[in-house]
Amino acid sequence: MPLFTPSTFKFTQTEAATTWHIAHKLGNNCRRVGAGSAPSMGMGIPIVDVFILNNGQLSKVIPASIVMVDANNVTITFGEPQSGFAQIVV
Repeated sequence: MPLFTPSTFKFTQTEAATTWHIAHKLGNNCRRVGAGSAPSMGMGIPIVDVFILNNGQLSKVIPASIVMVDANNVTITFGEPQSGFAQIVV
C-alpha cells in the first residue's frame, strides 16, 4: 500500500473579513512513495480546517464555502466577518 507525504500551511487572518484569500503555494503535491511506486503529482486535494476567534475562544467552524481556486489558492467565505486561521494539508 502506498504512503503519502503531505505538506501543510497555516494562514492567519488577523482582521475580520467575510472572505479569506489564501495563497498556500502547496500545489497538488501528494507524492506516492513506497517500493516500486513512482512519484505521482496532481493527486492532492486540500484538507482545510478553519478556526475562528469567538469571544476570546478558538472554535473550529464550517464556513459558508471553501473553494479550491487552483492548485495553489483557496478562498474561504463566511456569512459575517471573521478572524482566525486556516490549516491546509495537501
